Amino acid sequence: MGSDYLESPDDGECPFSRVFWNGKSPVESLSCPFEDVGIKRTTRRKRVNLDSLGESLRRLTSPTTQTIQLALQRTVEVYKQREIRRNEDGKGEKGVSERCPYLDYSGSEEEADISGILQYSATLLGVRFEELRESFGEELFGLCFEENERVLRAVGSNLQDFFNGFDALLEHLRASCGRRVSAESPSFLCKDAPEEGGLLLLYSHPTPAVGLAMPGLIRAAARRIYHMEVEVQEASPAGDSSSSSSTCPSSSSSCLSFLIKVTRPSASPKPLPLKLSCSPPDLRIGLSTFCRAFPFHLVLDPGMAILQLGEGLRKQAKCEPHRTLNFRDCFEIVSPRIACSFQAILLRLSTPFTIRTRPDNTGLDTKEKVS
Repeated sequence: MGSDYLESPDDGECPFSRVFWNGKSPVESLSCPFEDVGIKRTTRRKRVNLDSLGESLRRLTSPTTQTIQLALQRTVEVYKQREIRRNEDGKGEKGVSERCPYLDYSGSEEEADISGILQYSATLLGVRFEELRESFGEELFGLCFEENERVLRAVGSNLQDFFNGFDALLEHLRASCGRRVSAESPSFLCKDAPEEGGLLLLYSHPTPAVGLAMPGLIRAAARRIYHMEVEVQEASPAGDSSSSSSTCPSSSSSCLSFLIKVTRPSASPKPLPLKLSCSPPDLRIGLSTFCRAFPFHLVLDPGMAILQLGEGLRKQAKCEPHRTLNFRDCFEIVSPRIACSFQAILLRLSTPFTIRTRPDNTGLDTKEKVS
């Protein structure tokens, strides 16, 4: 069973090591007190469990003001080093940091105009805004990756699974803190885009800084976790890549879309794809057995008709078997707060849903009520 304790490589797998050594590894306990203060600390890692996964993603999707500021400073530092290398004597007219006085902003993320800072810095540095924006996203991901590399590598087996795992893990973190998902909670959905030959990432209710950083963040995640190069293009919410925007996204946008195309695939071998079938005779388990084994599942068609219902939900809704039902007649969505439609559900497909049965406020029996 996982925990939130930090572990070091010296602890091994022994669960009693911290008890015997008072919370420290043997190497740390035996270190000489008269050695230099600048001694290299033992590398420590965090255990991978639901709490650590959710916390790492929270830091990535809701960075603190200090993290954003450090990412901005790192971004400008990259171009500062390039400028120094361009000058033979290592001196320019002005240091890049001196020409970008707005990097040391104060206040919350909402109060700070991150896009304005990047626009101003791009003008002073003589680079394109899109290039600086992408570099900012890479630095922001790099900061989180340096702190939580082991945890972030465990989120998904590929880039699509990586982003599709965000919602469930963030919802677990909110639930453990006693908070519920709201209509304004950020949500991620990464799906295949066969027409464009890549993936389409939908980012609903984005935070301003992360929405701005997404192109670079996606590229950095693909490179550092999955060892592949991708090209990221901002698209319209409908997935039309022809209307890609070269300017920064508006913080008021309710949904941002990014088209991801692989330019250099990973050299690691890919797992063999599973062979799927739509034929009922090919089922390894009967439908009735499946509905008993997974009592709280349901399958909907585009018209919100219930095609399949687990036994637990059927008993809660007091529905008779083999009766055609509509989701709206039997259930209502508690969270997230979205329209009760098939398309609205598809946009939050990787978000955990909470539903409840509709209250019986009439004297009609169940058969008359849902018919």
